[in-house]
Amino acid sequence: MKPSKPASATMNEQTFVPATMRAVYYSPIKAGNEDLAGANYRQNYRETDSGLAMGALLDPDYPTPQPSPHQYLLKIQSATWGHMEAPPNRFVSPKYPSTRIPLHNVCGTVISTPTEDHTRPGGPRFKIGDVVFGMLSYTRDGGAADYALATEDELALKPMNISAAEAASVVMPALVAWQALFRYCRTRLSAKSSENPTSSTPMRVLFINGNGSKIGRIAIQLLRAGNVAPAFARPWICAVCEREESEALKDEMGVDEVLISPPSSHKPVDLAATFHSRNWDPADIILDCSGDATFRLAHASSVVKDNGLLINLGIPWPEMKSTVGQG
Repeated sequence: MKPSKPASATMNEQTFVPATMRAVYYSPIKAGNEDLAGANYRQNYRETDSGLAMGALLDPDYPTPQPSPHQYLLKIQSATWGHMEAPPNRFVSPKYPSTRIPLHNVCGTVISTPTEDHTRPGGPRFKIGDVVFGMLSYTRDGGAADYALATEDELALKPMNISAAEAASVVMPALVAWQALFRYCRTRLSAKSSENPTSSTPMRVLFINGNGSKIGRIAIQLLRAGNVAPAFARPWICAVCEREESEALKDEMGVDEVLISPPSSHKPVDLAATFHSRNWDPADIILDCSGDATFRLAHASSVVKDNGLLINLGIPWPEMKSTVGQG
């Protein structure tokens, strides 16, 4: 899709946006309603606090959203679940019941730009035809449709070296990793790097399940990115991982040390004994991506410094009772 002119801020006249679109949406339906739970829809139902079930419906004539003066209209290429939409347990946010279309992590093509930006000297940040990705607000419908609305602060240009599906799937773990490092750990990182730029004792960071989690991999990449963490503030990174992941962590991602997880999750790495035997100083920051017994062992004084930070990056999925097959 090409803009009508370079850096065009208005919709290409050749771009046709239909009045309706295909969309998957969730609708509350009385549990046990055989008329709606029958062969016509073939969907699963989940019981909610109100005693209703949420049914997934595909509508080929769902109204296409109309952007406000500050919104972009996106043609969706790929979309994935957001952190408030743990499938198949929760489909509609209880805080925003009017949002019916799920999948708020999206990648798509800009179809129209905010009209309020058209008079700006540089125009809108994103232009017609740009491929963007990001997390849509839960106050609006998501990306399980042909089109969706977005604001500028929800979007970024898609990197050229990943696909649309990869871009949509990386949104949530990338945001979690960024917030962990630069919201909760920012003060600690900044203070350490400003103490003495030539110090031989850099910030020490321990990742638990560092490569088995997409959040952990992204966090390690952020700490090793030259434009994010200056060379003089390069932290010492140790990762607890499985044996087959150790070479990639050290050779490709620049991890300084790796600790191999035992085959059985019931026998976690003895972090205190390992740190003691190797004469390692305790870590300043511990980021856990597993939530298993290894994280509990990380609280030992020989593993984490006094006033050190221990952050669990695991996202719990809520459990709800299934009503499939119940009358």
